[in-house]
Amino acid sequence: MLGVVGLVIGGIWIAAAGVSENMKVTETQNGIISSVTNIRRIISIRDSLSIASGSEIAPSLVSAEAFPSNWIKAGVVKDPFDGALGVVNDLSFSSPRFELHLIVPTSACIKLLVSFTKSASGNNQIDDGLSYVQIRDQSTNAVTLATGVFPITPAQASSGCVANNRIYFTFGYTRIN
Repeated sequence: MLGVVGLVIGGIWIAAAGVSENMKVTETQNGIISSVTNIRRIISIRDSLSIASGSEIAPSLVSAEAFPSNWIKAGVVKDPFDGALGVVNDLSFSSPRFELHLIVPTSACIKLLVSFTKSASGNNQIDDGLSYVQIRDQSTNAVTLATGVFPITPAQASSGCVANNRIYFTFGYTRIN
């Protein structure tokens, strides 16, 4: 009898953990979209050209309120999985872009990539302007997935999401001045 109760409680615990992770993935996705919208409102293409390529710009965006308020902890941007979130200005493309990067657990990485990229348009850019995704293993800095073709399938996400994932989402600036 005690074993059955233990199995039931264990099953409830596992189900609750899954629901909690799904909620964090949804919150992360919504927070990314909100942050991207705000970053584009704050920084124009012209302004981005005056920021050195590779510069981490998240700290200056905190005071401009670019991120959801519950993502700011002691002045640092943290995603719902409590990983540090960064934003880097990138001038290596033909038009200025920025990379939003975060660290999430492997199972959340898979869910986030599949969910976030599922609404691909004909020109391989989804509605929020995502143009490129890259995943790097934090231990080795090796690229485990790099693509600008969406949606990302569960199989692609599974092969790219490894332990110590850092996901880089690349977006274009949209405001000219």
